[in-house]
Amino acid sequence: MLSLALCIGHSLKIFDALAVVATEEKPATARIVAEKADLKERYVKEWLCCVACGGIIEIHEDGERFWIKKENIPLLTGPNTCYFLTSLDVIRYLAGKTEDIKKLFRRSGPLGRDLNDFSKFQKYFGAYSQAKYREHLISDFLSLSGAKEKLENGSIKVLDIGCGSGFQITLCAKNFPTSSFTGIDISREAIEIAQQRLSEHKLENLRFFLMDARELPVEWTNRYDWIMLFDSLHEHVRPDLCLKEIRRVLKRNGLLTVVDVNGTSNAFLDKKVFPSRSTFTYGLSLFTCLPYGSNAPDALRLGAMWGQQRAMELFHECGFNNVKVIPVEFFKENLLYVCKNEKA
Repeated sequence: MLSLALCIGHSLKIFDALAVVATEEKPATARIVAEKADLKERYVKEWLCCVACGGIIEIHEDGERFWIKKENIPLLTGPNTCYFLTSLDVIRYLAGKTEDIKKLFRRSGPLGRDLNDFSKFQKYFGAYSQAKYREHLISDFLSLSGAKEKLENGSIKVLDIGCGSGFQITLCAKNFPTSSFTGIDISREAIEIAQQRLSEHKLENLRFFLMDARELPVEWTNRYDWIMLFDSLHEHVRPDLCLKEIRRVLKRNGLLTVVDVNGTSNAFLDKKVFPSRSTFTYGLSLFTCLPYGSNAPDALRLGAMWGQQRAMELFHECGFNNVKVIPVEFFKENLLYVCKNEKA
């Protein structure tokens, strides 16, 4: 129930209101918070009590006044709120899909679900992705991946496969206007959001296409200098075919970067090494990644926690033999795979 309360507080900006009107030295009552947020006092009071009992905010011993610790304000408020809060909106959305997922368990049920069956999912997952990548993508990730040098040294062609709502590639296109960027996704909803984002930013060096990465255009052969995937390779029905197409359209010595879940490829070890995160990620995979990646008779059905061992096997099977595995300090749940396309 705490997670649902957090979703409400994040959506209605009650955390923001509390941060403005209250401090440890001068805590605020529900009435003051409600006035600031333009909400009903009694509902705000119940919310404050719930979140305080959950240890998220602080409560005075009189039981009537509340505040947020200074060090927690950046995590709970403003445009850079921690992506934990946005992930709760994803959970709330997926809870409504429980009956659909139950059908997949039955022997007589469907193999999986089409990504386009999950209407509005891209809205919630896009917010989660933005919160996760906003702070570190340009400042840290590009240097770590080796892409920054390519972008700064001239005009290159970049492809984002499984671009979702287009946040990462739009941010790159804004920061490196002399390079050209293309984003593709199989989700109609994702591409619609991405196109809307593009119209808002009015970028001439960026375009989006609704497209299946298993069959990229013939004329794209040897076109791209850098191809990137964020949190999406394990969701593909046939990630092997996707990687083979990537190798075809990537230039000789071109760069492929894949950000994916850090797992061991062994659930017993996952439980020991990532005790809380593995539970969350296996559960998220059960509702999203596995159904998407199982939706064909020949699907590989990887799931989100497929892990480093299976990932490396797949890269090698698909012709990527020069692969570096880099831990990502600022995305602790992920690994970064940096692959060089060593074509003959």
